[in-house]
Amino acid sequence: VEKIQTPIRLRVFNVLKLWIEHYFIDFDINMLTCLKEFAKNILSTIMSKQILKLIRQKRTGLEASKLLTDFQFNELPPYPDVPKNIFSPSLSIWDISDLEIARQLTIIEFNIFYNIKPRELLHDGYSHSNKQEL
Repeated sequence: VEKIQTPIRLRVFNVLKLWIEHYFIDFDINMLTCLKEFAKNILSTIMSKQILKLIRQKRTGLEASKLLTDFQFNELPPYPDVPKNIFSPSLSIWDISDLEIARQLTIIEFNIFYNIKPRELLHDGYSHSNKQEL
């Protein structure tokens, strides 16, 4: 029995390891909890330690890389081009620079697109007929 289980466990370990290394974003809290329990109870001690260590590394790396400033330019953004009559009741959209409107819309849209997970985009999750369920 051990002769059959060992290669199977090794294959499962390799698949899990590659999955964690390359697609860690797929794992939510519930999946990570199940994966940790699986690693502790099913995999050998050495494999379990490696999987748990990899999860810890990815979680700390993910938390550190989640800063929005990582996606910004490496120089300061331009100063906003605010019209002089910004607080005037007669302010209209035509008083604001086209470039400034474009900048502000880009900032708003960045925050929306930032929340799209790479796997979701790759699998066209937004274009399926059941997109409300996704």
